[in-house]
Amino acid sequence: MSVLDGLRNSPKGQLPYTRRHLEPLELKHALDQVSPVPLSRHHKERESSKFNLSFGLDASSFDDTDDINDDFNDNCSQQDSSVWRSDLFRLNKESFKSTVSNGEFEKKDPSKDDPRGTTRLAVSDVVGRSPGTLDWWAQLTTPVDDSLQFGTSLRDIKDAETAWQECSELALLERLSHFESHERSLAGLIQQREQEMQKKLAQQVEDRQKLIDRKLREKVQETQKVLQKQKADHEEHQMKIVTKNREIERQRQKLEEEERARQALQKEKQQTLRSILQEVDENRRKFNEILEACPHKDQLDEVVGKFKLVLDRFGSKSDLQTNAPLDDVISKFEDQRLKSHKAVEFLKAKIAEADARSQQEAQKKKEEEEAKAKEEKRKAETKKLEEQAAEDCGVQALAYILREFAAKHKKLSEVQSGLQAFIDNAQLKKQRFDLQRAVNTPINAISALSGAHLRDKLQRLHDLLGGRPVEVSGKRVQATVVAEGPMFCQNLVAKMLVRKGEEQVTSKHESAFAIGAVAVALWAEFPLVGELFMAHLHAVCPYVLPLYAVRQGGQSSADFHRAQGYKIADDGSIEDQDKFLRRMSGLMRLYCACLVAPVPPKGPNCPHPQGLEHAWRWLARVLDLEPQPDVTAALIHDMLSVAGHALCAEYRGQFAKLLRLLHAQYLPKLKSVSVTSAIVGRLEIFLETAVKNNCRIPPPEGILPQNFWFR
Repeated sequence: MSVLDGLRNSPKGQLPYTRRHLEPLELKHALDQVSPVPLSRHHKERESSKFNLSFGLDASSFDDTDDINDDFNDNCSQQDSSVWRSDLFRLNKESFKSTVSNGEFEKKDPSKDDPRGTTRLAVSDVVGRSPGTLDWWAQLTTPVDDSLQFGTSLRDIKDAETAWQECSELALLERLSHFESHERSLAGLIQQREQEMQKKLAQQVEDRQKLIDRKLREKVQETQKVLQKQKADHEEHQMKIVTKNREIERQRQKLEEEERARQALQKEKQQTLRSILQEVDENRRKFNEILEACPHKDQLDEVVGKFKLVLDRFGSKSDLQTNAPLDDVISKFEDQRLKSHKAVEFLKAKIAEADARSQQEAQKKKEEEEAKAKEEKRKAETKKLEEQAAEDCGVQALAYILREFAAKHKKLSEVQSGLQAFIDNAQLKKQRFDLQRAVNTPINAISALSGAHLRDKLQRLHDLLGGRPVEVSGKRVQATVVAEGPMFCQNLVAKMLVRKGEEQVTSKHESAFAIGAVAVALWAEFPLVGELFMAHLHAVCPYVLPLYAVRQGGQSSADFHRAQGYKIADDGSIEDQDKFLRRMSGLMRLYCACLVAPVPPKGPNCPHPQGLEHAWRWLARVLDLEPQPDVTAALIHDMLSVAGHALCAEYRGQFAKLLRLLHAQYLPKLKSVSVTSAIVGRLEIFLETAVKNNCRIPPPEGILPQNFWFR
């Protein structure tokens, strides 16, 4: 970098100077080409056409400062140039050598070993002035060749050097004072400009507020005008409404007067119409009385019957409810009045003719009636004998039913009384809980998935009832741990099977066959289980016998319904009829599924503990008893749906006669006592379909095949 470039690029107040002596002409040429003093930050921004508006100033705020900067730069340049010229032109060229070693400048001193001597200047004198100072200083202090020869002595050089240094320091101080004065002037101008801008901004805010206030006043005035106009319009509208209401009131009064006149006329016409209708009714009443009083009305011709039909239609409500005008209705009923009068007269004439004919036929008819009375007496005696025989059969069937019910109830009471001590013993609570879980777990898992699945559940129950240990939830349970254990398990199994019929079979009829198969298998192995099963079944559904409860003298309604099989809540409310019928249907289907269930392979001639003959006996007993409303029809339908196919295959012709008897004679009795027609209608459709198909009934859905246990 050249000396001139270093001077141009150095910041103001940090001009580096070298102690190297230049030739006067060379130094003069250098000073003449020195650039002006570097500008401040604001001057640089102005020269780059990028104004600093951070203080709210614009470009015009710098017009006054340009002149100050120009004068300041001119003065500094002229003074520096004069100092340099006055001091440095007196220097003579001397031969000296300057070297730089370890950041120091050296000059030869004759007093030392070196005849030229050495003078040191620390680099720290020039450090910190500007980033480019060291390079510029290094160029300026480049050692001078030893071959240079000057005409001055060493002492003159030192004097010149001292004078040059003093002048340089004075020039720098003067330039520093000028710079500080310039900065103060510039700060004052900036502050003044800021104050002016603040005043101008305050004035603008004030003007804007005045403008806003003026517009608000104008808006308020305009709003008031609009409100006044709306008020005037509203008052005008109110006047129009008042005028309109007066007109409407006048029209309403006029219409009311017209309506009163019309109603008066209408009332008069209605009075006329009522008198006509009364006369028509009177003629019809006379006609019917004469006709009913006629002892031989069957001898009258067909014209009388037609007159009666016509008179029955006269004065009907349908004629009064037509939309025809009242005058037309009056005319129509007037015509009916004349016709009814003619009909009465015609009937009187016909009755007179019939009386003449009846006297001739009276004797003949009397003889026929005597013969008919004898025949009816004979038929009545025959019917009485048949009813007596049927009553004897019903009584006999009821006696068998009551005996069976009493035996089952007695057996259940004996078992429950024998288990009462075991149930009440608090120390055996854990054993009771284990036995209940051992019974409930396989019973709740009963389903017709496969024969192997059902055999597994049956084997668990068989082992438990047989006194062998079974595993339940990782624990071994054995019924013989306590003396009452086997009987407790048998009673609990029977009770849970009946409860499955109440809860599961009621909603899912197909599940009855798997539950019935398990019940029959346990029944065949443990007869007590079967007896307890039937006892629990009779207790909740006496219609399985069938047994119809009869209300005793002084018996409450709750006790009577409980005897019929209804459930009574704690608050005394009786079970709904729909729920009762569904529950009875589920229990009956479970019982019928037991009758047709296949017996597990136990031996070549393993008997069925409750065979199909009990289904035939149940139907026969039902036919001997008077039916109960709805429940009898529902249970007959359940029996035929489940066991009808097996009964048809077993009894064939006899079963066909039984079906025809049900359809022809017993179904009318069911209809006469039915409350819900849908139940009897379902049974009627079932019987009609069976009779049309030659008394063949299809197998029920979900029935287990005979080889189910081998699957």
